[in-house]
Amino acid sequence: MADETEVKTSTSAGRPRRHSRIGSGLVSSLVLASVLLVILFLSITGRAVPAPDWATERAVDLVNDRLGGGRLSLRDAAVAIGTDGQPVARLNGVTVFDAGGGRVATLNRLDAQLSLGALLQGRLSVDRLWLTGAQITVRRDAAGRFSLAGGGGDTGATDTTRSLAD
Repeated sequence: MADETEVKTSTSAGRPRRHSRIGSGLVSSLVLASVLLVILFLSITGRAVPAPDWATERAVDLVNDRLGGGRLSLRDAAVAIGTDGQPVARLNGVTVFDAGGGRVATLNRLDAQLSLGALLQGRLSVDRLWLTGAQITVRRDAAGRFSLAGGGGDTGATDTTRSLAD
């Protein structure tokens, strides 16, 4: 009898349990439906989900590493879903500084529509930018040249700003 019990146990243990597969499929479906409902809600209402502080700090660090001496500061960030279903990064209180620490620009809000296709491939690509409330610092050095970069450096925009001032 002991041999029969062992055979029954090993046979039943070798078969996958049918109800556990159904349960995991149901849970996966419910999670997916919940995520889709949240995305739909965000898209319809235009609400943004605040980004965690660690994600905001990491993004600022990555941008600062690529600025070549300049620096960016950011008050807060959020992620929204546009009415067309595209993800939008919403940056509030963006300030850009030159290498000398002079403020170049302050942007009250910068919205960046992200490419969904690029995100699905693991890349970050911006399709559109919307700018709300920009303040730009224009400086004039001792020789009378204007600079948008702060600190009197030539950024290629000097001729444009000089002609506007004349």
